[in-house]
Amino acid sequence: VVVTGEVRKYGNIIIKKGVTNYK
Repeated sequence: VVVTGEVRKYGNIIIKKGVTNYK
């Protein structure tokens, strides 16, 4: 996962600047 912007972590879901990545 390569994204830029602010990082917000919700449980196992990482949302970075409008990009939602499920890990």
